[in-house]
Amino acid sequence: MDVDQVTEIVMDAARVAILPRFRALADGEVAEKSPGEVVTVADREAEELISRRLREVLDAPVVGEEAAAEDPRLSRALGEAPATARSLLLG
Repeated sequence: MDVDQVTEIVMDAARVAILPRFRALADGEVAEKSPGEVVTVADREAEELISRRLREVLDAPVVGEEAAAEDPRLSRALGEAPATARSLLLG
C-alpha cells in the first residue's frame, strides 16, 4: 500500500469529519463509551470514512477503534487476515 495514498485518505477524513467540528460539537455529539473515555460523532465519522476508503485500496479487513469498542468480535478479523494486514488497526 502506498503511504501517500494512506496519507491522502486520512487527510480527506480530517477535512470532512474532524476540522468542521473542531471546537464546535453540538449537544449529543459526545458520548462516554466507557468511564472517562469519550467518543464524538467526528471520531465515528472519520473512522468510517477511513475504513471505507482503505478497504477500496487494500484487500484486508480494516478494524477501527470505535467499531471494535462497539463490537469486540471485529478484532478477530485481524487474526484471520493475511500477515501483511494484521497490523492495520485504526485508533
